[in-house]
Amino acid sequence: YNTNDAACEPFTIGKLDSSTVTQVHNPAHADITNSSVFEGTMVHDKATVSGSGPTPGGTVDFTLYAGLVCDGQVVNSWLDVALASGMAKSTAVALADGTYSYKVHYDGDSIYNPSDAQCEPFTIDPVLPLVVEKTANTSYDRKAYTFTFTPTPSC
Repeated sequence: YNTNDAACEPFTIGKLDSSTVTQVHNPAHADITNSSVFEGTMVHDKATVSGSGPTPGGTVDFTLYAGLVCDGQVVNSWLDVALASGMAKSTAVALADGTYSYKVHYDGDSIYNPSDAQCEPFTIDPVLPLVVEKTANTSYDRKAYTFTFTPTPSC
């Protein structure tokens, strides 16, 4: 036993930085960020968290805002959504016509620091009524008929 051992020197191992990227998806899982879909289309947000070490775990928070800049009125939020293989999705919603944006926050875990994704703006366009005109033009009936209906988009 050596009584001349040096004093113990404490050290800290810091967490790794994480990166969070997101995309707003339609039902076909196509990215609609910075674009638009028609009213009634189901949309959801997908978050992917990565880092320089193992696949991140933990949870993310999704916030859906009215408007294109990720502040102001909160339309909905999904908190503590668990990552699976570094990915998570918000619940799909159908929105009225208008402008919206998603913001995602990764809460971090025992290896990674928290991180935020960029704001994701998108637009919901109104479904305009479709006007179909049919004219019956026979020797028995010379009346014009107008039919108006609004189609319901399928999801």
